[in-house]
Amino acid sequence: MRLIDYYNSMNSEQQKVFYEQALIPENVSLELENFEEFYNARRLILEKKIRELIC
Repeated sequence: MRLIDYYNSMNSEQQKVFYEQALIPENVSLELENFEEFYNARRLILEKKIRELIC
């Protein structure tokens, strides 16, 4: 299942929780065609989170 399909199958509250828990970047498309943009934005979020945890 594509990520966008999984996301679209959720209600708005589930979508909000999903974004927060999965560290999904806001304002970035979840479509496969935009994977590189999604990957780079999420990588920055994950790097920041890891730095917060180890410092």
